[in-house]
Amino acid sequence: MTNHHQASRITSFLIYLISIATIGLSIERDQSMILFIAFFSSFFCYVWIARLEQSIRWIIGLGILARLILFFDLPHLSDDVFRFLWDGKLIAQGINPFRLKPDEYIELDPALFAMLNSQSNYTVYPPLNQALFWLASFIGGDHYLLGTNVLRVLLQIADIGSAFLLLNLSRYFNKSPLIVGWFFLNPLIVLELVGNIHFEGFVIFFILLMLSALSKNQFLRSGVSLGLAAASKLIPLIFLPYLAMKFRWRNGIILSLAVLVVFSLSIFPLFSPESFAGFKKSLMLYSNKFEFNASIYYIIREIGWILKGYNPIETWGPWLSVSTFITIIFLSFYAVKKEWNIPQAMLWILIAYLLMATTVHPWYILTLLPLGLLSGFYFPVLWSLMVFVSYMGYGKDGYELSLIWIVVEYTAVIGMAGTEIFLKEQKRKNG
Repeated sequence: MTNHHQASRITSFLIYLISIATIGLSIERDQSMILFIAFFSSFFCYVWIARLEQSIRWIIGLGILARLILFFDLPHLSDDVFRFLWDGKLIAQGINPFRLKPDEYIELDPALFAMLNSQSNYTVYPPLNQALFWLASFIGGDHYLLGTNVLRVLLQIADIGSAFLLLNLSRYFNKSPLIVGWFFLNPLIVLELVGNIHFEGFVIFFILLMLSALSKNQFLRSGVSLGLAAASKLIPLIFLPYLAMKFRWRNGIILSLAVLVVFSLSIFPLFSPESFAGFKKSLMLYSNKFEFNASIYYIIREIGWILKGYNPIETWGPWLSVSTFITIIFLSFYAVKKEWNIPQAMLWILIAYLLMATTVHPWYILTLLPLGLLSGFYFPVLWSLMVFVSYMGYGKDGYELSLIWIVVEYTAVIGMAGTEIFLKEQKRKNG
């Protein structure tokens, strides 16, 4: 390596780390312009490094260092962690968080209550996550940063595990091992998982663990892994119809039963009527009231305004859910018929879900990244840049984002996805 290349390499490393540190430690999410500049700087360096860096050790080392920097402060881009700590405190006092809303027990921790974003709603986080919230509260006590960092350590371990699973899977799916860099150094992955404490980190790890088990025809282990992914976030259950169709009979039954048993055991605390009622109420509120950075739903919403003069989310939301389910079943059949590899099928099923969702926070798309890399699609990398424009809507007075930004985001992503599909089809036809 020449001195010039070595200097460029070190410079890109430094700018990448400084940008991550600036976003994670000093910028608030309502500082839209400087936030986007810092993120774009980190992303530019990330692409540079991922394309040119040949050392897996350097990639892993740089990614770990970027994450460790974020341990020095509480999250700046998300306040979800305060609900995690609140739920953990409730459990530590022997109180079921699915039965009590924060505004019914303010005296638990008035300072922490003031930082919650859903003070009058029941918790919506699954029991498996609640166990981790309790651990964070048990170790951290009233030290919010310490409790936050307990969760960060667990997510850091999951991220590192995902990187090594992706490295092994790259060989199985005939991909370059350097795809690890595209995953592990991605700024959105770093900031949203370890930085902002989002549990897609566990989802990604367990899904990659499932793929690893399937590569060895270990159907029981793969089912357990997918069950744990669903226990972390409910969304991975959308993959079950496809997997059941693909493997059918004995193997499909083993995998499906393992998923359902593990998932059922994980939600055992919800089996009481009071707990389930609270969880269901928050889940329905999320499905039928909240909206953020959507695509197809926003089109339907605008049609609703034209036809009815109001936002029809409460009445149309359930119909959109039914349409999503039908689309997933159709895609599952199609993927089996076309003999797509498993990551590719899961990629498009998750894409369909996200395109029809009413809420698409930046961290929701992160599972697409390893699935895309394993199936040879890079448009999720672009989406991990474009989805960050959703942060441009935060201001001192709340949230408001021009639909122009949403149009730009989805046009760019769909355009690149279409281009990649076209090029792959041309390559297939040309042999």
